[in-house]
Amino acid sequence: MFHAKRQPSPRIDKLTMKILTSTQMNEVDRLTSDQFHLPSLLLMENAGLNLYYLLREYFSDLENLQISIVCGKGNNGGDGIVLARQLIQRNRKPSVYLLCQVQDVSETHESTWTPT
Repeated sequence: MFHAKRQPSPRIDKLTMKILTSTQMNEVDRLTSDQFHLPSLLLMENAGLNLYYLLREYFSDLENLQISIVCGKGNNGGDGIVLARQLIQRNRKPSVYLLCQVQDVSETHESTWTPT
C-alpha cells in the first residue's frame, strides 16, 4: 500500500476545524457575501486555491499522489471542483466524483467548472 509522505508543518498542525451543518455553512457564506460584498464564486475560488496550497504544504510528494475529490451539489462541492481545476492546471490528474446529477448543482458551483 502506498502512503503519502506527510511534511511536518507547525502552522498546519496547530489548525483546528469547526464542523458546521449545511444550514450553518450556508448562513456563513451568505453573511460573508452580504457583509463583505464578496460573491459566492470568489469565496469558492479562494477556498479551492487555498486548499491546494494547504495540500502542497502538508504533502511533500503531492505530485506523486493519486488524489480523489468527492463533491456534492452545493457550494462546498464547488470548492472541490476549484481544487480539481487547480490540480489539473498544475499537471495533476485528480479523480473527481460528483454525488448528484449535473443539473442539480448550484448555479455558482456550476460556474466553477469553467477554467479561468
